[in-house]
Amino acid sequence: MHRGGTKRFRHPLVGELTLRFETFALPADPGLAVVMYSAEPGSPSEQVLRDLDKWASTRERLTPVDALG
Repeated sequence: MHRGGTKRFRHPLVGELTLRFETFALPADPGLAVVMYSAEPGSPSEQVLRDLDKWASTRERLTPVDALG
């Protein structure tokens, strides 16, 4: 298992992202871990994450009842 490195993703709205990741084991729960992803400051991937954040924060929110019609 890799503890850290770089991973590439293809997002359906924004395309390619390259993110660094760090994996942190949870000593209280053997076999479980927290994985944190981040973009290089100033990189195109950082801008894409900011754009996705804006998009997600402005989308109309549906409640489960609304989603069912």
